[in-house]
Amino acid sequence: SKFTLMTLHALCQAMQSAGWERLEEDDAIFFATTTGQIPLWENDLMDYLDGRIPPSRLAETLRYEPLGVALSNVLKIIGASSCHHQVISSACSASTQAIFLASLWLKSGRAKRCLVGGTELLCQLTGNGFQSLKLLSPEPATPFDQNRKGINLSEASAFLCLETEPENSPLAFL
Repeated sequence: SKFTLMTLHALCQAMQSAGWERLEEDDAIFFATTTGQIPLWENDLMDYLDGRIPPSRLAETLRYEPLGVALSNVLKIIGASSCHHQVISSACSASTQAIFLASLWLKSGRAKRCLVGGTELLCQLTGNGFQSLKLLSPEPATPFDQNRKGINLSEASAFLCLETEPENSPLAFL
C-alpha cells in the first residue's frame, strides 16, 4: 500500500542517515499515526453501507484497518519483527508522544536505540473533520502569517533515529 511504501522509504532513509544497517532485538520502534490506513477502506465502507458492494468485499478491505498492520508489514520487510514496537495514535500529538516515549526508553535502558516516526495519508475522514470545524484554508499555506485563513492538510512520512551514545560520535544525544 502507499502507506507501507511511504513508511518504508522514510524509515530506511533515517536508518541510512544514522548509519544503522539493521534493527536489533534491543532496539525499539515508536510509530505515530492518526488515521493509519483509513484511505484504503473508507470508500468501501460507504459503498457497503449504500448497498453498492457485498459484505465479502468490505471484509477483504477491512483487513487494512488495524493501525499496526502497516508497521507490521514494514518490520517483516526489513527483518525486524523481533524488535520492540509500539503504535501511538493520538491525533496531532502522536509524533511528539512517540519521541517522548522513545527518550524514556533510552534513558531507562529499555532500548539501546529507538527509531521514531510516523506516517499520515490524506483521507475523507480527516478532511471532513477539519472542514466541519472551518479550519481549512482555501489558499496555499502561510503558517507564520497572522492573517492566515486556516491550515492546509498534506501527507508525509518521517523518521528519526535516537540513541544514547551514537557509535560514530563522542557526543551523546540524550
